This record gives sequence, structure tokens and C-alpha cells, in this order.
Amino acid sequence: MSNALNLLLADTDNVDILQWEDDDMALEAAAANSRLPFDKLTSQELACFPDISDNKNSLLLYLYIRNKTLQLWQLDPTKELSFESVLSHLPSPYDSDRSLVYRVHAFLQRYSYINFGVFVYQKARVKPVNKRVIVIGAGASGLAAARQLQYFGLNVVVIEARWRTGGRISTYRKPMPRCVADLGAMFVMGLVGNPIATVARQFNLYLHPFDANDCPLFDSDGAKIKKNRDRMVEVVFNEIVSTVAYIAQNKGQARFLGRKPSLGEAYETVMIQLEHRHQSKVLKYWQDYRRILEKIKPIRRAMIVVRKAMEELEAAILKTTERLRGASTEKEMAALSAELDLLHVELRDAIKRYDEGDKRVRELKVMLTEFAKQEPPSVFMNELDRSLVNFHLANLEYANGTSLFNSSMFDWNQDDDYEFEGPHCMGDKIGVVHGGKNFGDLQLEILMGTVFFTIPSSFPNNSVGSQPLAELLSVIVCPSLGDRIRRSGSVCCAQLSAAL
Repeated sequence: MSNALNLLLADTDNVDILQWEDDDMALEAAAANSRLPFDKLTSQELACFPDISDNKNSLLLYLYIRNKTLQLWQLDPTKELSFESVLSHLPSPYDSDRSLVYRVHAFLQRYSYINFGVFVYQKARVKPVNKRVIVIGAGASGLAAARQLQYFGLNVVVIEARWRTGGRISTYRKPMPRCVADLGAMFVMGLVGNPIATVARQFNLYLHPFDANDCPLFDSDGAKIKKNRDRMVEVVFNEIVSTVAYIAQNKGQARFLGRKPSLGEAYETVMIQLEHRHQSKVLKYWQDYRRILEKIKPIRRAMIVVRKAMEELEAAILKTTERLRGASTEKEMAALSAELDLLHVELRDAIKRYDEGDKRVRELKVMLTEFAKQEPPSVFMNELDRSLVNFHLANLEYANGTSLFNSSMFDWNQDDDYEFEGPHCMGDKIGVVHGGKNFGDLQLEILMGTVFFTIPSSFPNNSVGSQPLAELLSVIVCPSLGDRIRRSGSVCCAQLSAAL
């Protein structure tokens, strides 16, 4: 990992790095913040600048101009960065090729590496063309698209079915101060290269780094979940995700009931298998427990027999002792004494065998006590654990924008390679979608029924039934994640629930 990227990851406020004049680290940080490689061209750049890649000197000149332009924009994204401004900041001899500087500036502006978001225009905009572009959806992406198209000189209409803008950004505010709750998107997932970080600076919003290790969870009754339980369940959830990912990557065309499984089916199947495996462990535990008890049983039986023999020997010793006291002849006394000695030997042997059995029983009881400490729970996940797993599953559904049962097990995580690095942050993102007033013609509570891609002459009356039609240059559809869109045809006409 480069030094510049390390600095960006270590500090959420990286403006100081960008102010290091023409230092390579400042230019490298500017490129990283723009999702571009510092020292080479992307495939998109190769397509737009085929003449650059053939000459090493031209390539180095291009990379410097590109990275310097990105640096200038990121130093102050609240104002439009013009071609003239870039040219004036380029030291000699990098300002010698005005045509290349113009092309680089135009490329970066066209693909929204610079001059995006809400900023102050430095010069008059191009007069809008007659035909309109309709942006369907006034969420963050829809508003950003509308703003950028308007900056490019297009006549933009934004249509939103809800009564508010923001889409998944929805902050609930109570009248009392400092009492807010995000009902939708609440985290900025990584700052390095994330355009949201630039937009936050344009609105002077502070993004608070979020520590996932210091995020308490609460159950449905409001009780705080213990950290060790939360971490334990998170480990299990990650194992489930890893298992499904392994199956998807290494088992080829894995099928479930003759078809490709959804992500929800895969997770449920893995959890059922985990429960089955756990029940096998529970069964084995009690089988081992029973084996220990079975070892105690014959020893106890033998001890009972020995104890009974000891009692009989004690009675025989008492009886023989009484007879010895009443013996009248030496011969009788000698015989009784020998019998008494034999009884004492047998008693000592019985006591020894009893003590050995008792010692063995105590050892097995200690083993049983220690073994009992390892008793597994009766189920793999109890009700609370399953609710915590459901919390993680709900987060995944939120990230995907649809039910896990509508997500493909093989294709759901295609965006993983495009995740932003750096800390996850929280902030007042509602200010982003409400702070900028000039997003074009914004119309709320308008339902979009159908977008026709067809030949305009097919509808001479510019209507379909009782529904009005608006002829458009283009339509940009920015619905919620998970919404399904069908497309066919070539030319745009939009069927609306109300006239525009």
C-alpha cells in the first residue's frame, strides 16, 4: 500500500496532505481520492487519449496535469474549477501544451472527477436545450445526476413518488434538541475515493468516524446486549457468510431443488446444517456422559458386594472372638486364633478393594463434573442469538436493497471489489439532499407508470389513453435498490400519472 494511501486511511481530514504543493504524495493522494491510479492510465483514459500512451514523455505530462487538476479541485470543491484556473496553477513547462490541459480538464469534468456536487459556478452556464431529461427518483443518486446534467446545460426534470427527497436518506427529528434518528442510510462506508466525502465538504458537514467495536445493540425490550454474546454471534454469522461464499466459488453450479439457490435459501440451508451438526455434538456429549456413568455403575455394584462381605467378616470376627474367649483347650484356642487371623486378612483385603473402588468412583465423579462444564446448549441458536443473526441478515438486505431470497447466491456481492477504503463514518447526510436547492425542476408525489422507448410518431396525440406523454431526450432511472426495471425500444416517451 502506498504512503499516500496510508496517510489517507489514518486521517479522515486529508486536506493537509493535498496542500503539499507539488509533492508527489499530494498528487498521489489526489489520485487515490478520485479512484484513479497515480502513475498509469485507466482503460477509460486509454480510450480517450490513445495518442498519450505511445510516448513516455507525453504520458508523464498527462499524469502530472491530471493529478494536479484533481488536487486543485479537492483543495476547494466549493467553487467551479475552470480550465483557465488549472492552466494558471501549472508550473512551467507543464503549462506549455494548452490543448492537452484543455482535453484533460474536459475529460475530468465530463466524467465527474471534478466539478461535481453543489458548488459555485465561476462562469455563465450554457443555455439549456429544448428537450428535457427526466430523472426518476429524487434520492442521492437522482439528485446528483440532475445537478450534474444541469451543470452540463441540459433541461432537467426530477420526478419523485414520495412527498420528500432523499430516498434512503431519511432522518427523523423530534422538536427537542439533539434528538435525531436515521431511518435509512446512516453510514458512509469508507472515505478514500468516496465522492460523498467531497460533497460533505461542500456542505461543511462533519463526518464522525464510527467504531464498530463500540456500537451497543439492544433487544426488543430495550436491554443492552452483552458484548461477548454480540461478538460470538457475529463470528457465527461471518462463518455462515464464508461458507456460502466458498460454496458459490468452489462448487460451480451448485443447485438447490434443481435450481440455483437464492442467498436467503443458502443461508437458511447452512444454518439448518449448523443446527444439525450441533445436535450431533449434543448427542455425542450425552453419549460420552453416559459412558462415564456406565463406568461408575459396575464399580458401585462391586463396592456394594464388598461392603456386604465386610459386614459379614466383621460379624464373623466378633463371633470368633467370643468363641476364642470361651475356649477351654489350647488346641481349640489355636484353631480359633488361626481362623480369626484369616478373617482379619480377608477384612483388610475387602477394605482395600472398597477403598480402591471408592477412589475410582471419586475420580470418575470429578471427571463427570469437569465434563458437565462442557455441556453444549440444547440448541445451536436460542431465540436471542437468532434475533442477533437476523439483525446481521437485515443489514445485508439493507445493503442489497432487497430480500435475501431475491438475491442470487452467486452474484449478490459483485460490488465488493469497488468498496471504498478508510473509516466508516456517520454524519448529517440529510443536509446533502436538502441543502442544495438547485436540482432542476423538482416535482414530488408523481408516480411514474411506464417509460416507452419507441418512435415518437407512434403516438401522434402525445398520449396513451388518458395518460399524458412527455417526449424526452433521455430518461435516467434512479429507483431504490432492488426495484426491477424492464427496457426495450430506442426513443424515450414517459407515461406519467400527472401532466408535467
